[in-house]
Amino acid sequence: MKTNHKFIGLLMSCALLLGSASFAWAEGDKEERDAIDFDKEPVTATLDLKNKSLALILGGTRGGGTLNYQGKTYKFKMKGFSVGGLGYVSIDAVGKVYRLKKLEDFNGRYNAGQVGATVGKGKGGGTLENANGVIIKLSQKSTGLALSMSLSSVIFEFEK
Repeated sequence: MKTNHKFIGLLMSCALLLGSASFAWAEGDKEERDAIDFDKEPVTATLDLKNKSLALILGGTRGGGTLNYQGKTYKFKMKGFSVGGLGYVSIDAVGKVYRLKKLEDFNGRYNAGQVGATVGKGKGGGTLENANGVIIKLSQKSTGLALSMSLSSVIFEFEK
């Protein structure tokens, strides 16, 4: 029992330091990403996403949602793998999608690094980019108990 209380105390302390938020960034050229002015960049689609993540150093995430693109709604699923987290979190997110030129460019692997913590409820966001140049800027609400300093890879695929 004492170990559990110490673990929870450690997570709560880290969450206070990190602000109960989660942030993600895509791999690639950081200077180019930092130069993007999202206020001037046209939004080409929007999405709603729900997922659950469980991690004990190695972790996994599963979820799905909808992509709203050119007046139509498309269901997608997501799955992922991470290294470097502890805990369980459930996430509801909304996102703006940029640089989506054709629907099939949305599918694929999005790699990111993430630092964050959730104790009870938290808010956060992040930016993901895939090899097709599609950028997703997420705003999320999370519930659970988790600490994350991880590298992750998430795959988005349309449901058939």
